[in-house]
Amino acid sequence: MEQNLNDNEKFYKNFSFAKNGCWNWIASLSTHGYGQIYYNKKNYPAHRISWFVHKNEWPSLFVLHACDNRKCVNPDHLFLGTAKDNTKDMFKKGRQGKFRIKGQKHPCSKLTNKQVKDIKIMLKRGVKSSDIAREYEVGKTTIHGIKYNLTWKHIIID
Repeated sequence: MEQNLNDNEKFYKNFSFAKNGCWNWIASLSTHGYGQIYYNKKNYPAHRISWFVHKNEWPSLFVLHACDNRKCVNPDHLFLGTAKDNTKDMFKKGRQGKFRIKGQKHPCSKLTNKQVKDIKIMLKRGVKSSDIAREYEVGKTTIHGIKYNLTWKHIIID
């Protein structure tokens, strides 16, 4: 991707400074609330362009927000991470959107609270995750999430 002064000027006139140090994007926003900028005949997330402008390299990974502000383009508030890092960061900050509905009430849930309690007991007894996944007809990642308390945290066993 080429860097050109006109695009830098376009970038620098589209944010305002906040007291908390964020540079809030004031131009176009995506449907998810992230700043976006038209660059090289395509829309890009403004925080990715900020990384490019300030680090002089196109980010090869996800550009994450330490400040948890989708509109922020301050390069000091941005860091690189993998898709897994991005997901962990999202859950850690409680930004999982529609997934805030917990447990069996979630429309995509395949398990009941009782089943998860039973799964947690089985895991505690040393039953293999792959065997549990097969029994409950869910993926191993589902069992992994339960095992490491990434999901179904509200189900507690003694």
